[in-house]
Amino acid sequence: MNLEALISQYYKNLNSNDMIVLNYIMQHKKECISMNISRLSSECSISTASIVRTMKKLGFSGYSEFKFLLKGQDSDNTAPTLYREYVRFWLESKETTG
Repeated sequence: MNLEALISQYYKNLNSNDMIVLNYIMQHKKECISMNISRLSSECSISTASIVRTMKKLGFSGYSEFKFLLKGQDSDNTAPTLYREYVRFWLESKETTG
């Protein structure tokens, strides 16, 4: 499962602010890998608290855990193996726990 699949899975729980943040992230994945939550907040004109709530709706503990997943899905496969393994483990655990 990738980010797009997570968004699809939890789509019914997402509001317009969530979609603004997630659309921005989908269009700027590489930049978001190194972007802190304050900068993302500024770029999206959405509060940091709203961003954290968005990530929690997707099953993450917060923005940091989300970024860890994003790094593991780096499209150039430049993410370290540890990241990719963690992402695989995390996604598999989400699939089994719902």
